[in-house]
Order: sequence, then C-alpha cells, then structure tokens
Amino acid sequence: MNNPTEKDRLAILKLEDALVDDLLAMSDNELTADSREIGMDVEQEAMHVRQLLERTAGKARMAAAKAELAEYHARGALHARGAGARPSNDLREARLTLAARNGTDQTEADIKSVAEDLAELAAFEDKSKK
Repeated sequence: MNNPTEKDRLAILKLEDALVDDLLAMSDNELTADSREIGMDVEQEAMHVRQLLERTAGKARMAAAKAELAEYHARGALHARGAGARPSNDLREARLTLAARNGTDQTEADIKSVAEDLAELAAFEDKSKK
C-alpha cells in the first residue's frame, strides 16, 4: 500500500482509535498478561518508556530554561550598566550556590572571584556611591 487512498487512511485511523480504546479499557493486570503472552519483556519496555519520558521531560525543561534566559536577556537584566542601573528582582532574590569544597575553606582568591562575578552581574548595590 504505497499510496493509500483517503478511504484507506480513514480506515487506518478508525482502526488506531479502536485499538487505543481497547488498550485504555484494559486493566493493568490484563495489559501485563497480554503483553507477556506475546513475548514482550514488560519490565524492559517499562524502563524504555521511562527513559523516553525522562529525555522528553529533560528537553522540555531545557527549552523552558532557554526561553526564560532569552526573556531575561531581552529585559536587559544582565546588560544593566551605568548609573542607576538596577538588576531585576529575579537575580537579587535568586538563591545562588557555590560548588562543594569537600570540607575546605574558601581562599581569599575564591572570595574575590565570587565578589567580582556578583559585581559583574550587578547583584548587589554599591553603598559607597550613595
């Protein structure tokens, strides 16, 4: 059936709908028993579907994060410079974290580096200019 007609397409769609309705009407036990009966490794299939969903969810979270970052850039929050420039509340209210230090204290260089990063992001107000 290389070039199905419109009639064939409609028949296939009706068949798909009927199969989905049958699957949805089955209990979990019936579905598991039928799947095993045809030789399906149910646990393997469940793991495969779980991985597929995790990848899809991960991609959705990444897309949402990229969109949020683009919106943030569009508002000019990361490009705010000069007199009176204030970052949005998003950055000031963010809970920033640092990498684990495995029980060691931060060096003066570490502290200076973090302060420079925060200053570059305009994350805190320079009180000496007031």
